[in-house]
Amino acid sequence: MQEFKLYKVRDFGDMISDTFEFIKCHFRLLLKGYLYFVLPFAVLAGGSSALWLKGLAGLSGANSGSPDDVWDVFGALFGSTNFYLIVIAGGIVFLLNMLFVFGVFREHERGGGEMVFEKIWRVLPKYLLPMFATGLIVYLLIFLGTMLCVIPGIALGVYWSLALPSVVLEDTPVGQSLSRSYALVKNNWLKTFLLILVVTILASILNMFVTLPLELAVQLPEIFSIVKGDTTMMYEGISTVSLVAVQVVKIAWQLFVFMFTVAFYGILFYSYKEEKEHVSVAQSLDGLGKSAE
Repeated sequence: MQEFKLYKVRDFGDMISDTFEFIKCHFRLLLKGYLYFVLPFAVLAGGSSALWLKGLAGLSGANSGSPDDVWDVFGALFGSTNFYLIVIAGGIVFLLNMLFVFGVFREHERGGGEMVFEKIWRVLPKYLLPMFATGLIVYLLIFLGTMLCVIPGIALGVYWSLALPSVVLEDTPVGQSLSRSYALVKNNWLKTFLLILVVTILASILNMFVTLPLELAVQLPEIFSIVKGDTTMMYEGISTVSLVAVQVVKIAWQLFVFMFTVAFYGILFYSYKEEKEHVSVAQSLDGLGKSAE
């Protein structure tokens, strides 16, 4: 077990630096989980998205506005098998990514010995449905709040940002996860909002290091063709194999960076729990009591 203190009150900068430190401490384990659980679904999602985009390419210049053309576009968008593969594979891969990262946190807190990959993934299946249910409830309620007015959606998103980690890290029931998250974030809303904003910006910058050059490599030749008067349709100038490779790399990298975002929420959870409940003090007193015996 590598030394890393989970229960610690952290300031703004410590939240970010400790996120990187935790990843550094368990990088090999996190990478193994990524290769086993995340990458296969990333390949499926990337391949499906490339084929879906290729299917749309033939319609990019064909829509005249007539009802038949509109239905053709609608069918290509939502009637394709590849579209549903993207949705299903994308949902599964994000869920598995979060599950494994939170599983590493859980094992770090509970373990007294070496971190074992097999021990982590064997306990994760029982959290699949609770995590899915909690995520779905949070998403739908935030979506509803955003539709009514943007501000309630943002407020709810921040207050419920720790609902998912609480399910794995504390075995919190689905029905109590939202109130548990609210209790932890309460009186720290603005700090939490700013932290989430900073982490989102950092993750976006990290994503752009790979995704932006790839996107430019795909789009620039077509942009130059359009400027010259060539009416080449979207993605027509790139082979299917090349587009699949680009989409797979983009999605795989985005999910790799997503581990940083998930780790941040784990650090945030333990920091707020220590701040509100002084867990480390209770553990120290318990340890002293056992030593006295």
